Amino acid sequence: MSIKVMAPIVRTEFPRLLEDGEGGRVKGSTAKFVLLVIAEHAHEDGTDSYPGLARLKKETALSRHEVIRAIKALKVNGFLLASKGTSRLGTNEYAVIMSVLEGGASDALVNPVDQSTPLTRVVNVVDP
Repeated sequence: MSIKVMAPIVRTEFPRLLEDGEGGRVKGSTAKFVLLVIAEHAHEDGTDSYPGLARLKKETALSRHEVIRAIKALKVNGFLLASKGTSRLGTNEYAVIMSVLEGGASDALVNPVDQSTPLTRVVNVVDP
């Protein structure tokens, strides 16, 4: 558990609704809660978080569909980076973008992170 990652998430004001990149919207409170659970599994710099969907579903008490939509919204709005199947168990690797949280959520909505760049590269550029 990393309080250094979780505390800025708690202090960041999320918009009421976040676009999910597919024409839908996710409640800001839902996205924030999913991000907090991902952050609980992260290192102190926000990286190396590997909870699977089953764990996220269990720890948030949300449906699989709600968790997936929240992750998509967090990625589209620049709060989270994810790469598919990078752990030995096949779970995604997540990284919380700390600089966005420290700068406030509105910065993320104006400048979403390019998800096409490999995860480790983007984390090094965004969070030196």
